[in-house]
Amino acid sequence: LFGQIEVGGAYLQQLPNLISIIPQLIELQKFADARAIVEMLREHRDPNQPGGFPGRAEAVSKAMENLDNEQVVRLLVEAARTAPPDVREILSELFVALGRSAVPALVLVLDRSERRDILNETGLTFIAMGEEAVDPLVEVLNAGGLRRDTACSIIHVLAQLGDATTGDALNRYTRHPQWQVRHTTLQAIFQLKGADAINQLIEALDDKEPTVARHAIQLLERLK
Repeated sequence: LFGQIEVGGAYLQQLPNLISIIPQLIELQKFADARAIVEMLREHRDPNQPGGFPGRAEAVSKAMENLDNEQVVRLLVEAARTAPPDVREILSELFVALGRSAVPALVLVLDRSERRDILNETGLTFIAMGEEAVDPLVEVLNAGGLRRDTACSIIHVLAQLGDATTGDALNRYTRHPQWQVRHTTLQAIFQLKGADAINQLIEALDDKEPTVARHAIQLLERLK
């Protein structure tokens, strides 16, 4: 019924109530219901969607920013780390529907999880978010302070998303103290920049970790 409201005043009056329901549904583990509401709101914030009233897309976008708060992040992180696989699949769809509002929660899932299946699922969720995830993830990398596996996961995701402009943002991680991060970064920069990564690859030939230096040789050979 909410989606059928076409009078601006009535819609804007009810919008905060609808937004406030989402954390309650998540707390009750009614993830499919939460996802349905978020997907509807995503449609409403698309200015190219037919129907609605002038200014609806902007109003919904602003309202959805309220979902990027500590309560929602905490609930989503706990659910993503402890829920069974079928529930995590719905959660992943909810994260994608939330868009960049879900990035803080997903980063915390990476940072607090040791299980490889959850790390892989979280990475795939970022990839499913597409371009919307790129800028927030670059901001996370720029802020630093990530544990090894979290940094590697985010760098790998950015490489998969394929935005060449993020290649330069990864440069600092070629000097990361842990070689696994340097190795992952080298591969990501190569994927993103191709022949333009040659300077970073040459520098990596002097890496103190033989695994990284060998990987740089292999990537340079692929440029021939």
